[in-house]
Amino acid sequence: MCAAAALAGAAGCSSATGIDSGAPPDSTHTTFDIQATPAVWDFAVRGATDGAGTFLIATWRGDSTITHGNAGAQLVSASGNVLGSGFTFGANAGDVPIAGFDGTHYLLVFQQGTLPDASDVFGQVIDRSGSTVGAPFQISASNGMAVWGVQFGAGTYLVTYTSAQPGTFARTVSPNGALGPEVTIAPGGDLSAVAFDGRNFLVEYATDAELHARFVSPAGAPGQDVTLASGYDADVHMDVGFNGTNYLLAWGQSSFGTGWVSSIRVRAVTPGGTRIGSETTIPIAPPGGDVQKMIVSGSDFVLEWREKNPAGGATTKVQFFDGNGVPLSSPQTVASTDAQYHVYFAWVLPAGGSRYLEVINRAPLDSGQTDVVGKFVTLTP
Repeated sequence: MCAAAALAGAAGCSSATGIDSGAPPDSTHTTFDIQATPAVWDFAVRGATDGAGTFLIATWRGDSTITHGNAGAQLVSASGNVLGSGFTFGANAGDVPIAGFDGTHYLLVFQQGTLPDASDVFGQVIDRSGSTVGAPFQISASNGMAVWGVQFGAGTYLVTYTSAQPGTFARTVSPNGALGPEVTIAPGGDLSAVAFDGRNFLVEYATDAELHARFVSPAGAPGQDVTLASGYDADVHMDVGFNGTNYLLAWGQSSFGTGWVSSIRVRAVTPGGTRIGSETTIPIAPPGGDVQKMIVSGSDFVLEWREKNPAGGATTKVQFFDGNGVPLSSPQTVASTDAQYHVYFAWVLPAGGSRYLEVINRAPLDSGQTDVVGKFVTLTP
């Protein structure tokens, strides 16, 4: 999904240290290790849930330079138990994997290859017990591949990725690994995210100076394109969700030449492509921040983002929104500084009702490693 070295470049700290079925965010409780290898840089930026209390965390285990490592996955139970020993694949060039769920199996999507000019996108089907089904299969071959989005709907996954060509691309992948044609979402596109509304997928993507959303059919055919924002540096993280009525899209926005995201923007879009109301703006002070995750919570949404601190470190926050993009709460801190750990970022997966699994990427101070740990928290508007 994104280069591990870039993630490590924005270290933060956190007092979120616990597993507890009713733990409030940013409280002191005991965490459980998801992947914590001594003297190794472990990261996880995405995962998936089967909706029945089990989670697949897409992991990456890197070398001391954080430029090469191995994509993998680890299963976690609803009680915070790590199930099995997880697994990894061949070395890649520092791109962290992503995962989706189709109702029966998970799909792990990851970049493979250590040379920037010779890296490919692969997929691996994983069953609910955490065992691989068949061998890894190639989704796309090109230069400088990076995976960004995976979403299941209408019997197929849609996977989005970029390459050094450049451009934003998408391809349908069936639950058994059969591939549809590769389609170009946008020549010159960059980062992307994807959601499904019951009829079509919506791919949120960035070009050099604009933020767009393009509809894609389950057959993989690109459709209507919606411009969301323009006139800014669009090399920013983003995410999108669908609550059964509308999409909610979030992205970071920065002015040309500043080098940092000055605000998080949020906007609702109908399944017909109509923008609802105006953008909600969440100001971010220097040195900026980025979107972490958009979670659907019933008919509402939970947006998660991080804000970097001038002296180093970052604070992760969440905020609830309704289906029209109207805030339902003030921002809530879920990970912040303490004296024990640097935390690079944190993100959540729904665990039923107001309960969420929070996945924290943190480093014990002066340790030369990062660990992926988890805790369960309660989040309400």
